[in-house]
Amino acid sequence: MPDYLKLKKSNCQNCYKCIRHCPVKSIRFQSSQAHIVKDECILCGQCFVVCPQNAKEIRNDVPIAEMFVKGECPVAVSLAPSFVANYPGATIETMRAALKKLGFDRVEETAVGASVVKTEYEKIIKERRQSVIISTCCHSVNTLVQKYYPEALPYLAHVLSPMQAHCKMLKEEDPELKTVFIGPCISKKAEADESPYVDCVLTFEELSAWFEKEGITVEAGEDHTEESRARLFPTTGGILRTMACDDPEYTYMAIDGVENCINALEDIKSGKMENCFVEMSACFGSCINGPAMDQGQRQPVQDFIAVNKYAGKKDFAVPQPASEELKHDFDYISLYHLMPGNIEIEAILKKMGKTRPEQELNCGACGYPGCDGCADAIACGKAPVNACPVGGKPVADKISAIMGNAEAADAVRKVASVICQGDSEHCKEKFEYRGIQDCVAASVVNDGNKACKFACLGLGTCARVCPFDAIHVDPVKKIAVVDDEKCVACGKCVAICPKGVLSLRPVTEDVTVRCRNTEPAKKVLSACSTGCIHCGKCFRSCPHGAITMTNGLPVIDQSKCQHCMACADACPTKAMWANFDKRKVSA
Repeated sequence: MPDYLKLKKSNCQNCYKCIRHCPVKSIRFQSSQAHIVKDECILCGQCFVVCPQNAKEIRNDVPIAEMFVKGECPVAVSLAPSFVANYPGATIETMRAALKKLGFDRVEETAVGASVVKTEYEKIIKERRQSVIISTCCHSVNTLVQKYYPEALPYLAHVLSPMQAHCKMLKEEDPELKTVFIGPCISKKAEADESPYVDCVLTFEELSAWFEKEGITVEAGEDHTEESRARLFPTTGGILRTMACDDPEYTYMAIDGVENCINALEDIKSGKMENCFVEMSACFGSCINGPAMDQGQRQPVQDFIAVNKYAGKKDFAVPQPASEELKHDFDYISLYHLMPGNIEIEAILKKMGKTRPEQELNCGACGYPGCDGCADAIACGKAPVNACPVGGKPVADKISAIMGNAEAADAVRKVASVICQGDSEHCKEKFEYRGIQDCVAASVVNDGNKACKFACLGLGTCARVCPFDAIHVDPVKKIAVVDDEKCVACGKCVAICPKGVLSLRPVTEDVTVRCRNTEPAKKVLSACSTGCIHCGKCFRSCPHGAITMTNGLPVIDQSKCQHCMACADACPTKAMWANFDKRKVSA
C-alpha cells in the first residue's frame, strides 16, 4: 500500500493517542515514533484526526490535479455531496464556478452516481440475490471486511461505490476525460488507485488549501433542485432515506463508526443475521464527519441540517445502468504476519508483574486493549519493550531480556503535561458557563467558554478519570495541574480531554511549547495573553537549530536541544515554558 498517510517524525511526541483510537491497531512504535503498518491499515483516518501534534499528514495529490488541468485532456470533477457541510452556504453552482477558476472543465455531483447505486441496492433486495446485504459505499468498511472479516465477504453488495459509478458514467460520455473526485475521505485515494474510472482524488482539506493559494472564495448561493434526494448519502442513515425500504421481509439498519461496524460484522459472520440491509460507514456521523473535512468545519448537527436542507425529495433523473455495468467484486486481502503464541504472551505478562488476571491494571496507557493486548503487540514487534509506561524501566528491562534486545536501555519515564497556560489570569471567557461541570459537556457549547478554543476548560474531567490522583484543577486559576511524582503516564487524562490539551512527555524535557493555538497572532492575543503569536523569535534565537516552525507553532527537536533555554528567554508571551533550574550554560 502506498503512503496515503505519512508521519511527520519531528512532530510525533509518542503520546500513543493514535494507537488508542486505531480500531485495528495498525500502528507500531519504534525509536519513540509512531509508524503506520500499511498492509493492516483500513485508512479510516482516526489517527490523523486525533493526533494532537499534527504528526500525521495525508498524501497531497493537488500537483496531479494541477497537471491534469494544464494538460490537453478535459478534466471533470465528481464532487461529493458532503461539500455543503464543508463549505457553508455553497451550492453545486457556486462550487462549479470556484472549481472552474482552478481550470476544471466540468463539475458534477457524485450524488448522481449515488442515485444509481441505491437503485441497484433496491434491485438486489427485490430479486433476493442476497439475504444479508452490506452497503459498499465506504472504502474503509470494504477494506475492513477484506482484511479482517473475510467470512463477511459474500455479504458485501457487489456494486461499485457512488464515486466509481459516477466517474464511470462521466468517462462513458467522453473516454478522453480525466476524472477527479473531491470529498472528505482518505481511503478514496486507495480506492481510486485500484479503479480504472477515477484518475485522482483530492480531499476537502487539499481543495481548501488550493483555493487559498489561488485566492478563490466559494460564494454562498441557493439551490432548490427537487430531483436530488441522493444528496442525503453523506449522513448516517442517508442511504436508507433514499431507498424504498418497503420490503416487509427485510430489516433495514444504519451503522456508523468502525467499532460499531466491527460489532455488527461479528454478528454477521456468526450467522445471527438474515434478510437485512446494513448501511455501514466507518465514520461516526458518516461522511460529513470524514477525516479530511476542514478541521474548523466539524459541526455535526449543523452539518446534518445543511445536507438535509440541500437534498430534494425526488431521485435524480438519470438512466439506470444494467446491473452488470455496476458490478464490482471484493477479494480477500491476506495479512502476512505471524501471531505470537500464548506462552510468549504469558512470559511477557509475567515480566510485567501480571501473573494473575486481577493483577492486570488494563489502564490502556499503552494504547492497546488491556495488558494482553500490550503483550501481544510487543511480541509482534508492533510495540517497543517499554510500551507499558506504568511499569517503567524495570519492567522494560525484564521484557527486553525476553525479546533479546537492548531497546529498554533508553527508556525514559513519562508524565502527563498540560499544553496550555491559559488560566483565569491570562485567558478571557466568552461567557459564563453554568452547565454540567464536565469538560466534554462544556466543549459542546460553542466550543467551550474560554475565548481561546484550544484552552484548558478547567472543569476537572481529567482529574476524575485519573486512577492515581496525579492531576487536579487549581481552584483559583481554573487550569489542570499534574503532579509529576504521582503520574505514571497511564494516559487516561490524555484520552478524555476534548481539547487535546494533555499529552505525555518525557520528564527530561525541560523546555516545552505550552500553546496549541494556530490562529493569527491578533486573535491569539485578544483571547489569551500567554498564547503563542507565531513570531518565530524562539526559532531565531536557538543556537543549536533545535526548533522548527510548523503551522506557525514551534516544534522542538529534543535530540538537538541543549537546554540553554534561549528560546524561552526570547518568547515575548512566555508560551515557551522552561524549567530554568535545569538551564545548562555553555562554557
